[in-house]
Amino acid sequence: MSPEWSITLSIFRSDHDTSGRFDQFEIKASPDEYVLDLVERTWAKHDRSITFAQACHHSVCGACGMVVNGIEKLTCITPVRSVSKDGGLIKVEPLKNFPVISDLAVDMSRFYIQMEEVGFKQVVPVGEAPIADGIAPSNPASDSGIERLVDCIECGLCLSACPIVATNETYVGPAVLAAVQQ
Repeated sequence: MSPEWSITLSIFRSDHDTSGRFDQFEIKASPDEYVLDLVERTWAKHDRSITFAQACHHSVCGACGMVVNGIEKLTCITPVRSVSKDGGLIKVEPLKNFPVISDLAVDMSRFYIQMEEVGFKQVVPVGEAPIADGIAPSNPASDSGIERLVDCIECGLCLSACPIVATNETYVGPAVLAAVQQ
């Protein structure tokens, strides 16, 4: 059984902009828990007004992307022990370069629109999937008739970390450019 650590969870709080504040919560955590677990527990037990996004809890959907201690992470797969220590601080902020909806939730619509505009397709009908650069359909006999072509889960971490996006709103970003080159 993992030891119990005392962690200070510092959560960014704001509505519709990036000028906000940080609320701090003293919580107990297992070092083997994930950062998303701490955010959810803080919401459930300390402050039900915290806004954040999450869905799958196993790095498939990308909804839980946040900046943790200054680095973009999928919080559902980021162990507490990888970003803090007993008695330590975990600072959680919304992704950069996206409009803040509230607290840790950002508006990703511009990113999705750009993906559409360049014709990026996460899935295509079976038989239409090209084999290029070692990327091939994972299961050509899929019952659903669609196949995932790329590993991009549209989490936006790359856009948050990208210094070009910070200064040029029209830059489509690394995810879109990589998709177009497929």
